[in-house]
Amino acid sequence: MIMNRIGDIGIALGVSLIFFEFKTLDFNVIFPIAHFFSEDYFYFFNSYIHLITLISFLFLLGAIGKSAQFGLHT
Repeated sequence: MIMNRIGDIGIALGVSLIFFEFKTLDFNVIFPIAHFFSEDYFYFFNSYIHLITLISFLFLLGAIGKSAQFGLHT
């Protein structure tokens, strides 16, 4: 159950970052304008993280956690 919650947190943070950056959750709007945001970075614990990469990683973490794949299986 804890592993499933890690997946929930990953998906929730990914969706939150998409809304924070693009101000919408509609993929028909996000995909055409994503290249304009390719140089945006997120400042986190004294380091800059590429925002699109961070969103992708959080969705990957969410998918791995929700489907109990290697690393987050018990």
